[in-house]
Amino acid sequence: MTRWLRPILPRSSPTWYAVWGVVWITIGLLAATQAFYVWSLVRLGLPLWVESGGELGETSRDLACVILVAGCLAYGFSRAAAYHPVLRRDYLLWLRLSPWSPGKVLPLGPVRLVWQDAVLLAVATLYGGAVLRLPWPVVPVSMIVPYLLAMALYFHTTGHRLAAWVLPFGIGLISFLWFRPGAVVASLAVLCMIAQITAHRSIQTLVREETALPRSVALSAAALSAMKRTSTHAPFGAMRDETPLLAEPRDRSRLRGHVAHAGAPHNAGWPLDPLGFRETKPLISYREAILFSLLPGWYVYGINGFKDVLPADFWGPAGLGFTCFVVCAGVAVRLLLYCQAHFPPISLWGRVCTLRLIVPRYDVVFLAPILSVFCGLGIPWTLMKWGVPAAFMIPASIPLALLPLLNAGPSLPRWWLTGGHRIATGIGVNRVLFKKI
Repeated sequence: MTRWLRPILPRSSPTWYAVWGVVWITIGLLAATQAFYVWSLVRLGLPLWVESGGELGETSRDLACVILVAGCLAYGFSRAAAYHPVLRRDYLLWLRLSPWSPGKVLPLGPVRLVWQDAVLLAVATLYGGAVLRLPWPVVPVSMIVPYLLAMALYFHTTGHRLAAWVLPFGIGLISFLWFRPGAVVASLAVLCMIAQITAHRSIQTLVREETALPRSVALSAAALSAMKRTSTHAPFGAMRDETPLLAEPRDRSRLRGHVAHAGAPHNAGWPLDPLGFRETKPLISYREAILFSLLPGWYVYGINGFKDVLPADFWGPAGLGFTCFVVCAGVAVRLLLYCQAHFPPISLWGRVCTLRLIVPRYDVVFLAPILSVFCGLGIPWTLMKWGVPAAFMIPASIPLALLPLLNAGPSLPRWWLTGGHRIATGIGVNRVLFKKI
């Protein structure tokens, strides 16, 4: 049994142990809840338990359902996070420098789903449906959806943008098929097939020579990684006085980061970091900004798939409150990105005294948040007053609010370089390096 489960068993890494640690903790908690249920029957006696309406049994079942679903969510996400080399630079460098090829099995475990995962999924689904009386799609969705979302993030990192957006939008389609378990299983199978095919291509993209680091840089990074592991032994001890950069582990890791991420901006501290070179390419393209804006609206619109069990006034105050929360959160994040460590050139009282109520070169940063509030709250509220169904307008208001925040200018690099602001310390800045003049 252990030999058959070896492809997904933990390796010598905390992340690997976390994968199966989640499984065994879930099994232990489920066994504990069932033992408590049996002990309650024996302790109280069956007649007294029947007279109490079976409250202890329902409480134990609900607790077991929560534990099972939480364990499936954690396993699905950790199953993708533990085996993909995109987050482990040492592992990726080893794959690039070794004779390993994408056609061979990954040495630390498969990224794609295998038959052992199918067996675990079948056992968990049977236990949840037959014993805990959960709806049959709950367990497969809880285990597979986190895996697909994590893989979508990896595909976006490796440049496979089509699959990276097909997977999350396909997941939103499941809510409309919820009451047809066969359709849910079929859609999950199609999405898993897309993930299986793209996973092989993503690893091939990571490892192939065209997208890899230059071989000299990769060898230097690998050598510095070995230095870090052997820093307590000679000859680094003897070199401490002559080459302090190699002697201090923190400096060696910093040098390794400079080698592995050549050309990227580094945290040099204040005031060099705000004034330093920054990449001029946009943080997000217009196409991806539109897709990212549509995605949360698509998920909220998917709630209509449960309209038969939703209360009649579901899209009333609760829907408007959720829309206000999304708009306020988006505006706050954008203002934090733009205005953190970039303050107005004149204070509010100074504007009043000098009659300069508007500073165009700085106040341009507030145009996108104002437009977001108008599009996300004003337009949907007006259309609902005219009779447009709230079940359609509230999901549509989320993309309307996010589109200005993600697409409207000025871009972040242009704002950093040409905005009419004064640079000062902000959140996350090392204040030890800051000295007032």
